[in-house]
Amino acid sequence: MSTTLPTGAKIINGVKTFIPLENNPTVHTHLATALSIQTLAFHDIFTLDPPPTDETDPIWIPQTIGHACGLMAFLHCVLNLDAGAHLARGSDLAKLRDELVSLAPEDRARVVYEALFLEEAHMDAARGGSSGVPGPEEHNGFHFLGFVKGKDGRVWELNGGMPGPLESGVLGDGEDLVSEAGLRLTVGDFLEAAREVEGGGYGGLGVSLVGLVGV
Repeated sequence: MSTTLPTGAKIINGVKTFIPLENNPTVHTHLATALSIQTLAFHDIFTLDPPPTDETDPIWIPQTIGHACGLMAFLHCVLNLDAGAHLARGSDLAKLRDELVSLAPEDRARVVYEALFLEEAHMDAARGGSSGVPGPEEHNGFHFLGFVKGKDGRVWELNGGMPGPLESGVLGDGEDLVSEAGLRLTVGDFLEAAREVEGGGYGGLGVSLVGLVGV
């Protein structure tokens, strides 16, 4: 039994459920633009090879919306990157960040759950993927994680489906998340597992990456 909301989201078994986001830079940039973020864009990460030689705890939000792990990873990145400096002043998202900072995790989850502007922006962006757009009631076998580096160099894995933020290590001033050290602290294990599965003939383990950078 489900009820369709004006945005196209559905209430399924009593839980608001979205169309899953595709891990596609166009989709994420569309979502960012809809939420008044003008100085950031998402890009595909095509190689993790090293380039040629020539303070605070993060904002973490538990996920309580079905199929919204992509939105949660998006929020965890844009709300924490440079302490929210890229959010348009006075925008709904900037106001949301200001509200979330001082709240307990369960209260943050409630605020995000009830934020209609996020629901509208998510549902609009989710319809723009290059693959077939599933309905909110369809099974989704994928999951999003967000990784951020704080100003103090600490690297955080932010997953709304876990009990809290996970500190995975510290990077130096010259190291970013796609440096060799950064990969060890973030997606290295996932990529190695994907290689092993693909090499073992199990049909492959789908892993895709997008990076959030200044424009």
